[in-house]
Amino acid sequence: MGIRCLGLGYRDIKHIKAYVEKGGDIDEASIQKIIPRIRTVDERFKDDVVPNLITKLEQFGDNTKNFRKKLEELKKRFESQGFV
Repeated sequence: MGIRCLGLGYRDIKHIKAYVEKGGDIDEASIQKIIPRIRTVDERFKDDVVPNLITKLEQFGDNTKNFRKKLEELKKRFESQGFV
């Protein structure tokens, strides 16, 4: 499933990386670039993708707390509605 299930490509990751390297906030960049692209009805979203992504993001500590919060909100929406 990977990042492709989130509608992301390598160019998106490259843009986020460049933004952060220029002093931008990774939390803000992730919310702006990734959250709007998440569209899925795949069960793996809540069972695999989100938990793994949140675990990986925890290494950034408070720098990604808002992004992790948004992912949790999407996961809850998926659980209640069956899609994001």
